[in-house]
Amino acid sequence: MGRLRLIAGCLIAAGVIFGSGFLLGWAFGNRGTYQMRYEEERDAVAPLINADPAFSGVQIHVRSSGGIYLSGEVPSKADLDRFTSQVTWVLGEPRARIALIGVSAQK
Repeated sequence: MGRLRLIAGCLIAAGVIFGSGFLLGWAFGNRGTYQMRYEEERDAVAPLINADPAFSGVQIHVRSSGGIYLSGEVPSKADLDRFTSQVTWVLGEPRARIALIGVSAQK
C-alpha cells in the first residue's frame, strides 16, 4: 500500500513539474515571438517613414499582441494612400490593416 502511494505521488509530482515547465516555456516562447515580430515589422516600416518627409509625423509603437502599430498624421489623403500602399507591400494586407489604424491625413 505504501509503495503504491509513493509511485502515485511521484507520477503526480512529475506531471505537475512537466506541466509547469511546459507552461513557462510556452509563455517565454510567445514573448520572444512577439518581440521578434515587433522588430521585424519595425525594421520593415522605419525606412519608409525615414525616406519621405510626408511620413515624418508617423511614429512606430509596440503592439501588446506582437508587432507594431503606427500613429500620427500625414499631410494629405494622397500621402495616406501612398503610405498605406507601401506599408501593405512590406507587411502584407492583414498585418498592415492592424498597424495603420492610428494613421490619418491632416486634410
